[in-house]
Amino acid sequence: MSRPPDGGRLRWRESFFFYEEMKIIWCLMVFSFVWASSNMPANGEELKKIAFRSVPKPDLWIIGENPAFLVVTGKNTSSYYRNPPPAADFANNLYLVAALGLKPSPGYTIKIEQLQKEKDKITIKIKIGEPQAKKGYAQVLVHPISIAEVPLVNLRPSTDCTFVFKDQYGKQLSSLKEAF
Repeated sequence: MSRPPDGGRLRWRESFFFYEEMKIIWCLMVFSFVWASSNMPANGEELKKIAFRSVPKPDLWIIGENPAFLVVTGKNTSSYYRNPPPAADFANNLYLVAALGLKPSPGYTIKIEQLQKEKDKITIKIKIGEPQAKKGYAQVLVHPISIAEVPLVNLRPSTDCTFVFKDQYGKQLSSLKEAF
């Protein structure tokens, strides 16, 4: 039996790279499985995205000087407001309020990004922005606030839910159980 011209080293290199490529493929498969399973609740039920719309004039919904994460319904609106905010339709919608309270510059922002439903739990994902370090801002007091109008038909068949407000990093900001 004759040896190949390179003394058998070529086969060793080919097999070495083959195993390295297989390791990479295996790692990618494991990563994709872990990622896919992390987007599914532990009980196996899928998360359902809920449609909502941002309320155009959120300043009319300001609560006070402290941060607030609220679910405002026709049943509890008088707990937060003397008069219902204009154009609020509590017969057909509920309103999610995410407010940072009184802040010293317009660099602070808040936005309701997404709503997800799993059985009787609604998760509200919020993006909170802070002033950029090297950017100059006017020193004015602001009330960063975001309001989501959610049609009640999007929450059916539930009539009461636990609402969990989370920031963009997954940190829980508030949890409320509310009937509507």
